[in-house]
Amino acid sequence: MPELVSIVLPFLNMARFLPAAVESVLAQTYPEWELIIVDDGSRAEEAREAHAIAARLAPRARVLVHEDGGSHGASATRNVGIAAARGPYVALLDADDIWLPGKLTRQVEALQRNSEAAMTFARVRYFDNATPGVGEYDQPYGDLREGVYAPPELTLEFMKDASVYPCPSATLVRTDAMRAVGGFERKFRLVKTDLVAWTKLTTNFSVHVDRSVLVRYRQHAQSSVASVRAAGTASDYEIAYLDWLLRYTEGLPRRVRSAIEPIACERLHYFAIQRALKQGHTSRIAWRLVVVPRLWGYRAFWRHGRWLRAMLAGGGSLRWKKP
Repeated sequence: MPELVSIVLPFLNMARFLPAAVESVLAQTYPEWELIIVDDGSRAEEAREAHAIAARLAPRARVLVHEDGGSHGASATRNVGIAAARGPYVALLDADDIWLPGKLTRQVEALQRNSEAAMTFARVRYFDNATPGVGEYDQPYGDLREGVYAPPELTLEFMKDASVYPCPSATLVRTDAMRAVGGFERKFRLVKTDLVAWTKLTTNFSVHVDRSVLVRYRQHAQSSVASVRAAGTASDYEIAYLDWLLRYTEGLPRRVRSAIEPIACERLHYFAIQRALKQGHTSRIAWRLVVVPRLWGYRAFWRHGRWLRAMLAGGGSLRWKKP
């Protein structure tokens, strides 16, 4: 008998997209699934659509909310669904995305064939919500090969090329592995929520990569990515992720840590220079950011440069402190 897949569908005021997402679940060739819709504090009229869908699909579908009924961000919302999952596999589906019909079947088979892998992910096809069918393109994978990667190979690939890390809707994860790494990080509410979770998985487990396109990824003005681009804060989120990564690697085996740290520190150094110039700091400060890390080593510079971390946080003294 096929194993149960727990589909976790978080949403916040995107009821207009829910029917298409749910129809793509119903179109799956894989028969055994449950649908867990998690409401992140949507308006009443938006939430009604989710409850109507769950009632129509009962008992295979249900709607969950946060204990306080509030809004806590994408990470906490996904965690609610993961905690409630009954199946050995969790498939994430964002409310504005659409699965292709064979998505679940192909990914369950991939994990069954590769028992050492904790997760499998595939590519997406991007489409513009305003002009569907026009200018669609597939997610680039570069040199990323199909197959199983040992930790931390994919973590390094994600840092080198952000275009290759997976969209949540294109993943299938073993439930026990996702719970073992603590799920999604609540401090990341909007952007980098998925990358942080994938980093925890790819530094601790082997992961399978599929070069097939299995998801349609909707691009629209209300998406988190579009909001960040409009605000011009992308580098802020990069810095937050890399700072988290360097702290997280301290608890990992030396082999994994030594592979990640040089790349992470160099990228953090790059974004620190961008931030310094953006905040209008003097050329002397920018020069120190360029030259001094090369003399001390990026890791020592970041660990001991309290003045730099204060600057990156948006405040504090810029007085020079040698480690």
